[in-house]
Amino acid sequence: MRGNIFNYLKRNGNYDFNEKPFNEIDNLILAELVYLPLKNIVPSFNEGYITIKEADILLRKKYTIKDLKKISFLLRESAFLLRRLATCKRFQDALLYNYVKLVDDDKQFGAVTIELNDKSIYVSYEGTDTSIVGWEEDLKMSYKFPVSSQKLASMYLNSTIHFFDRNIRVGGHSKGGNLAMAASMNCNFFIRKRIINIYNNDGPGFLKKEIESRRYQKIASKITTIVPGRSIIGMFLFNVSDCKVVKSTNKGILQHDAFNWICDDNAFITTNLSKNSILTKEKLSKWLDNVLPEEREACVSELFKIFKDNNIKDTTEINLGGLFRVIRGFRNISSKEKEHLVEAFKIIAFGK
Repeated sequence: MRGNIFNYLKRNGNYDFNEKPFNEIDNLILAELVYLPLKNIVPSFNEGYITIKEADILLRKKYTIKDLKKISFLLRESAFLLRRLATCKRFQDALLYNYVKLVDDDKQFGAVTIELNDKSIYVSYEGTDTSIVGWEEDLKMSYKFPVSSQKLASMYLNSTIHFFDRNIRVGGHSKGGNLAMAASMNCNFFIRKRIINIYNNDGPGFLKKEIESRRYQKIASKITTIVPGRSIIGMFLFNVSDCKVVKSTNKGILQHDAFNWICDDNAFITTNLSKNSILTKEKLSKWLDNVLPEEREACVSELFKIFKDNNIKDTTEINLGGLFRVIRGFRNISSKEKEHLVEAFKIIAFGK
């Protein structure tokens, strides 16, 4: 029977992981949890752990759904997901620990570690939130490796995994999927050997140099890349792993919202990558080949200088007046960088 991850939980929530083994849908569920504002709810390093059921109680006390929607309209579904997990045998006693959330002038990074009832470990990395620095860091990936969050992702993995931990899975949605791969590439050798799966849920890849590196090749066979049929974010940069393409009830770029990916009792329902996504990937690859790394850096620097000059630190702060200020600032960008940025925007928005 088909549906989204909520339908999956309704049908399978009463099976623990010894009765029904971990699958790719469980991966997505755990990748979505880390988007929630779990500070002072899930313990940080060396402060113990909390069950999913307990975390849900504390989150409800701290935030209403209305509060969460003010932070980001995307958090509403994540909060409902946590509520559902707290009531089902499969997840309610899973342990959450080592929660980290950092946003500063250089990075946006979030992670949490989850121990399931079969003693397997899932390290979940947060994707891009609403912060401007988060979006800037995403675009820095077009000319730089590692960016600050990629460095932190490796440090986090090295610190959160214990000597006796086995059956380690690492994953994330959007940028979180990229961080999962980056962390696994650069973590301690003894930890990397114990990683059994790396999940990239519609996240960007890497520059060609990193894809061709020995570090990446050592983990490539463990990577599962899952993208919707009309993927855009997952088409950014390079990834040699084959993609599993899944159906979504949304259209266009909104398919990046994984709450609308279609699954059955064990796996996602597959489809073919759309012609638009294939074209987007081809054109983005061509753009990267034609625009030098230093030119990409100049584009990103000039674009985000506009936000900094207007003291806009979060996308939620962009009201009508802020939007006009951003547009005026864009006019002041040098013609060459403006041309590169407009070309990239056309590719991402329209596949042209």
